[in-house]
Amino acid sequence: MAGRSARSVSIYDAKTHFSQLAAEVANNDIEIVVTRHEKPLIRLVPIAPESQPRESGAMAGRIVFAEGWDEFTADEAQDWYGATDDPSELSVIPGS
Repeated sequence: MAGRSARSVSIYDAKTHFSQLAAEVANNDIEIVVTRHEKPLIRLVPIAPESQPRESGAMAGRIVFAEGWDEFTADEAQDWYGATDDPSELSVIPGS
């Protein structure tokens, strides 16, 4: 809520002038804190605008991946999982 001004109104005034308060919040990007016995109860804030849908391929041609970035080598498998190229050394043999 940085940059948004705020003011307080009693719950009675909020009930009495709700339409005006709602318009003020929506049109002026402010927040209104509704109080009861001078203690904050609720906050009226504008709804954030919906973001634009993402466009597929918007970054095409702007990102370059290094050669082999998606390869998972046997050494990496060994480091990560203790895997081996010899299926007889696996604790669970694929397809069994």
